[in-house]
Amino acid sequence: MKSIFGILLLTGLYIPATYGQVPYFQNYFLLKKNEPVQVNTIFEDKTGFIWFGTNKGLFKFDGISSRRFTTADSLPDNNVTAVAQDSLGRIWTGHKNGRLAFMDRGIIRKFNPQEGSSNMEISDILFDRKGNLWYSTLNDGLYYFTAGRLYRLDETDGMPDLFIYDLEEDQQGNVWVGTDGGVAIGTLRDRKVNLTVVDYGHGLPDNIIKKLVAGKDNT
Repeated sequence: MKSIFGILLLTGLYIPATYGQVPYFQNYFLLKKNEPVQVNTIFEDKTGFIWFGTNKGLFKFDGISSRRFTTADSLPDNNVTAVAQDSLGRIWTGHKNGRLAFMDRGIIRKFNPQEGSSNMEISDILFDRKGNLWYSTLNDGLYYFTAGRLYRLDETDGMPDLFIYDLEEDQQGNVWVGTDGGVAIGTLRDRKVNLTVVDYGHGLPDNIIKKLVAGKDNT
């Protein structure tokens, strides 16, 4: 990914009807104007704040200015690769070093499950409708945290590949997983996940799935 020096936001500028609406562009810089920063992910929380996960920390943007969080604020790594929000409103971060953390009332706490953590880059974080935590990695499979315990799914459990890029929940509560080997569809029941794989042999044009989006008709 190329280095990004600033964030370009598009807003609507009101012009009298005779002129119509003309887009207005405003540049915002996360760091000093000439200091490069790589933006890995962008997330909007439930209250409208925009969060930028970058290779130089986590930034919270309110539309005017931004606040930066780094390892000095207890982040486990300055390279933030995934951002999500749970049902309690806490912001969760995934990092290049495989660790996770969450922000609770402005205080960052590391996620330290008894089962240990991955050491591979976190590519996405998802909280399903029941509040279970899922997160994917690049080359270490899929993890889910339920009933106070962390579980890992790899090729021995039916995962088509250990490189995972994206997670999405459908209307039935199934978690769709985009991998280098097609899509894995996971159904969690009684702490166990049953996997179904859809790949090139099922009509996909390519097995490498980097982005999933749930359609309105659940397709």
